[in-house]
Amino acid sequence: MSDTAHGPSAALAHTPHAEATADEGSSADPRLITAARTPGEVTRDVCEPLERGPTRLWYLCFAVSAAALLVGAVCVTYQVAVGIGTWGLNRTVGWAFDITNFVFWVGIGHAGTLISAVLLLMRQRWRTSINRSAEAMTLFAVMCAGLFPLIHMGRPWLAYWVFPYPNTRGPLWVNFRSPLLWDVFAIGTYFTISAVFWYIGMLPDLGTVRDRAKGLRKRVFAFLALRWDGSARTWSRWEMACLLLAALATPLVVSVHSVVSSDFATAVIPGWHTTIFPPYFVIGAVFSGFAMVLTLMIVARKVMSLQGYITERHIGAMCKVLVFTSSIVAMAYATELFVAWYSGSPYEQFAFANRLFGPAGWAYGIMVACNVLTPQLLWFRKVRRSIGTIFVISLLVNVGMWFERFVIIVTSLGRDFLPSSWTGYAPTLIELGTLLGSFGLFFTCFLLFCRYLPMIAMAEVRAVVAEQEHHGHDTAADADAALPESPTPPRASMRHCGVFAAPEGLLAAVRAARRRGLHVVDTYTPHPVHGLDAALGLRRSRLPFVTLACGAVGAALALWFQYWSSSSDWPLDVGGKPLDSFPAFVPVAFEVMVLLAGLGTAVALLWRSRLLPGGSTQKPAPAGATDDRFVVMLEHADASLSRADIEQLWVDQGAVDSWTEQRP
Repeated sequence: MSDTAHGPSAALAHTPHAEATADEGSSADPRLITAARTPGEVTRDVCEPLERGPTRLWYLCFAVSAAALLVGAVCVTYQVAVGIGTWGLNRTVGWAFDITNFVFWVGIGHAGTLISAVLLLMRQRWRTSINRSAEAMTLFAVMCAGLFPLIHMGRPWLAYWVFPYPNTRGPLWVNFRSPLLWDVFAIGTYFTISAVFWYIGMLPDLGTVRDRAKGLRKRVFAFLALRWDGSARTWSRWEMACLLLAALATPLVVSVHSVVSSDFATAVIPGWHTTIFPPYFVIGAVFSGFAMVLTLMIVARKVMSLQGYITERHIGAMCKVLVFTSSIVAMAYATELFVAWYSGSPYEQFAFANRLFGPAGWAYGIMVACNVLTPQLLWFRKVRRSIGTIFVISLLVNVGMWFERFVIIVTSLGRDFLPSSWTGYAPTLIELGTLLGSFGLFFTCFLLFCRYLPMIAMAEVRAVVAEQEHHGHDTAADADAALPESPTPPRASMRHCGVFAAPEGLLAAVRAARRRGLHVVDTYTPHPVHGLDAALGLRRSRLPFVTLACGAVGAALALWFQYWSSSSDWPLDVGGKPLDSFPAFVPVAFEVMVLLAGLGTAVALLWRSRLLPGGSTQKPAPAGATDDRFVVMLEHADASLSRADIEQLWVDQGAVDSWTEQRP
């Protein structure tokens, strides 16, 4: 035990990486994570691809995706310069490839929030290996989706006209009762909250990479990680903030694609005017999003050698979600056909007969084959254990879901009420190039993410590893309520730090210190430790009150502004509808409520935990605390306790290192 501040003296022993990854997560291994048994192994394996540099395969994939992105950029530049007449649109089919791609990419972005938010609230531990990549996929997919409405405007430099801002064109406000404007708020809020959720969740891992990096990389990650130190109080607030953001993001999964479906459901065109569209679109988005996550994870686990972290258990769980959502999509298809037949409306019946047997019947056949029939193979365990077969099925689902959007949009528009206006549609090379470019943008961003940021949530995986190795059982948790209050020592006291190799030693040391009347200043851990809040006697976080207050302010302001702008400042008569149509104001009010609540939660977390740059001086975390060591820092004012007594406390609790320093 030394007297000067220093980090852990030796690394923990670990199982060979080759042995861990050789087993592709077989059912014989009961663990969820098979590649690591200690936090240090998790850090090493996840950070290794970032520190060793890209492989040849990464360069090859990046070159292909960048080339596709370049083709798309050229096509978009040409279209903007010449006009949207370069597309295959006509007077009848005004929405075709661009809106098809918009709805497709919005759907792809749904699985990220579902995995990160919904499964977090449901305490599903298998999400931890895939949630980080799924969140990144959400952001990149929403970016791709947002490009198509901008391009379809024809004058993308005037896109800011859709925002409600004081303008020089007179007191003219946007139409808050239009589903197209609801899209703007829904997509904008979804992207912002997803980005905040992604960044807040990545803070612990950014701190780990910062403490391992050198030179320029260290300065960059020091900026990104803010002042993360891994203290118990910070972990407590971080966990609460993640739960609150998950609770806010969960209804966004439903609201975003429900709003997108309103673009069609509020029209009178046969095949669109139906109340089934909101749940139909939402479950379809989850279906396609999970298929894309599955596709990317199968590739990433092989290219990045992460078979021990993205195991067959993870892939099997995603396959079960895929077959479940496929069955619901199949029921939606059948419901559409039944309602068209049962309605007795010749227009509805013709619309669906045209989908099945009309000029685009081949597209409907591809849709059913890929979305309904192919995923049913996943009912068989032998298929779920074949990685290659699962990869092909996930690709086919993505193809089928694109054709679903194409069928809904093009076939309904191509055969409307007037036979004299019936026409066909065929995409031009510019449209095909733009679609290719969107995939290029998506995969280019994803490859850059895999190269420069940890694609596995190290902190959460460490917690899973600790739980599965120690069975997540804390035998002394019930006694925490009886521990005495930690005394507040005088200013001149000493600080004593003990370093432990496992969370059990840390918890035992904290409880022993409090029983002896010592003041536990804080603890520093590489992942949240179950029972540590109770052992330290920490109060519940007040972040929920901040979230509630910010959400209430956002909803009230949004409702007031919509009412004032639409009925008072510039009355806008839309089809004779009431000027104070509060039901039409609900979508925008909901999105603004979630937006302000999420931003307020994030700001409160950063400010209360002193993570923002500047402000009062905050001592950095002890060495190893963001990697594989568990550190407890305490003070004492009792003269009867000598320094040797503190050293004996560390020895009794199994500390691997310790030091003493003067309190600043």
